[in-house]
Amino acid sequence: MPRSIVSAHMKKSLSRLKSGQILYDNGQYDEAIGAAYYSVFHAISALLSVKNLHFSSHKGVISNFNKEYVHTGLIC
Repeated sequence: MPRSIVSAHMKKSLSRLKSGQILYDNGQYDEAIGAAYYSVFHAISALLSVKNLHFSSHKGVISNFNKEYVHTGLIC
């Protein structure tokens, strides 16, 4: 597992989460939702990277998260 990839995704995830909180606190709800989405996207990408799975599209990340974690019962 390339730790640098996992770390990079988690750093992006936390950054988007902080941005989302700032946006939310300032009444920018639509933008906060977008930041929250990208926070989760990068956290899931980090989780998939632990299994050495990397995808360039959102569709690839979502479908493989479902395949590897949701459908197996690891995450419900």
